[in-house]
Amino acid sequence: MQTLRYVLSLGSLMLISTLPLIAWLPEATWHDQQRIGQVVVMAVALVAAAIAHVGRSRAPLLDTRWRRFVVAILAAGALSAALARQPVWGMVEVALVVGSVAIAWLVAVTRRDVGPKADHVLFAVLCFTCAGLVSRFLVAYLSAVTNGEGILNGWLLLDGFSNPRFYGQFLTLALPLLVVPLMAHGWLRRYAWPAGILAVLAWTVAITSGTRGTWLGMAVAAAVLSCVGTAGRRWAGMQLGAAVAGTMLFWLAMSVVPQWLGIEVANHAAARLTTSLSLREIIWTQAAEIVVRHPILGIGPMHLADLPNGVAAHPHQALLQWAAEWGVPSALLVTMLVGYGAWAVLGVLRGRRESTNQEDVFRLCVAGALAASLVQAMVDGVLVMPYSQLWVALLGGWLLALQPPKAGAGVVRPAPPHAGWGLAFAASVAMLAFVSVRDYPHLHQREEAFVKALGGHYQPRFWAQGVINLGEGSTVALEVAPRARR
Repeated sequence: MQTLRYVLSLGSLMLISTLPLIAWLPEATWHDQQRIGQVVVMAVALVAAAIAHVGRSRAPLLDTRWRRFVVAILAAGALSAALARQPVWGMVEVALVVGSVAIAWLVAVTRRDVGPKADHVLFAVLCFTCAGLVSRFLVAYLSAVTNGEGILNGWLLLDGFSNPRFYGQFLTLALPLLVVPLMAHGWLRRYAWPAGILAVLAWTVAITSGTRGTWLGMAVAAAVLSCVGTAGRRWAGMQLGAAVAGTMLFWLAMSVVPQWLGIEVANHAAARLTTSLSLREIIWTQAAEIVVRHPILGIGPMHLADLPNGVAAHPHQALLQWAAEWGVPSALLVTMLVGYGAWAVLGVLRGRRESTNQEDVFRLCVAGALAASLVQAMVDGVLVMPYSQLWVALLGGWLLALQPPKAGAGVVRPAPPHAGWGLAFAASVAMLAFVSVRDYPHLHQREEAFVKALGGHYQPRFWAQGVINLGEGSTVALEVAPRARR
């Protein structure tokens, strides 16, 4: 049974690694493929988690007090969803959170049972994904400069993601981990050169995407880890070196070579190096007004997507979004949980600041990835987009498993999963599967209905067209499925 569990887990990782590389659903948009892929991964994880529970595997979990906080957050979210204008969509958002927590738990279980081999598998999956994306970037670049069309569009080089910002969200999570072989002693050290080259090329792609949130997240993570000790400063120095080398390659590829060949460059990353908020002031103001009007339970999970604003279906600010949709008390509890976990992790990093042991290096780099991503989530939709949601859950569970038993009061007390969590996970997967089966055949009609009702560009949330309010009868499947209307 446990062998089946490991096979299922490995299969899920393989699917995650190929989601941006292979068009598994050619008729679907990129975002919708990622969402379907996320639901499939959660369904497989449900089976693997059930096997882990039957096998009485134990995982590092928060102590009783903090587990109660998590339960309180989810219960408040469910209540908020039940009272919201569109309770089905509210419960879908709660289901995504429960599913992400369950994936993190399963990663923690598996890493604890398998040991360092799990670190190597997770790292290999991440490197495979990055190598595939970088290879596609290089092929697209060579094709663009040799096809004779006389134009080089920077955004068209970023194949694998439908939006350069989504590409940057993934690279913010990946870049901190690519330097592991350069920092650790042991057999991973033999891959130092390939890892260093991949890190430089990944930085080149990140710069090409022009995602300012990646720069912000990596800069803050580097500043924080530099204060941890020697290992943190080494990590920051390697990231700085890779960023400088990546910048030089970007300059050669996007400025020097095109000028030499007489090629026009479109969507140059330098054009995005501005201090403007890119209309975020509109969605931030809207979310802040909602917080003031509905401070206790918010307007309901996912319900900022029920208030069309012409810009986005979420405010590109994770804490503000949570407070507006789930309520201020819930946002405060989430902040406390994140702060508690960050303090515990920093304590371990400071205690092992000189170590080059593989486990300690992995802990440092995973912590850097999550820190950078959480910073970017303050200005971007990292915690909304399905692919970055998957990786945040994976890395969160990985970091939890890497915490040693004495990492702080009760941080990693071994405890079996409660049956209630299993039921909640099963119900969440069932809800997500129901919505996916209900909506997927009609996504094109939903998009047409959106254009007819509101016009403008798609605003991703659960689906690529994420606005859930298109007027009368829009609460479930819009105008295309009258039998499913509320």
